Amino acid sequence: MPYSRVQQYENLNNVRAKTLEIALFSTNPGASGTGTELTASGGYARQSITFAAPQVGGGGAYIANDTLINFGAASGDYSAAISYWAVYEVGGDLVTYGVFQELGVDSTRTIRTGDAFRIAIGTIIIRERD
Repeated sequence: MPYSRVQQYENLNNVRAKTLEIALFSTNPGASGTGTELTASGGYARQSITFAAPQVGGGGAYIANDTLINFGAASGDYSAAISYWAVYEVGGDLVTYGVFQELGVDSTRTIRTGDAFRIAIGTIIIRERD
């Protein structure tokens, strides 16, 4: 059952108000967040993520990341190929997750020493459907 536009904006603004970070996964985190997150090998660490104000499009309201997310140059090979992403409250609960392939990124991405993994502005989208 879809929410009204006012409720969609309220839900999305509640997400925006949180202090958030994005994590990279090699397996689907699922709704419980129990997939396989990359380990700290190669210098991997979760990164901060913020979202722009809600917009309307694509059959509902949505928010998208408003800054470039830069995981920096890897100091060594990452522990596994990246296939999924997840947004968490810092030190807390899973907010949402997705698969990179749906974002136009290769279905898996292997990060090797010296590679820099970046996520462009507007790539990570959280949507409330009509």
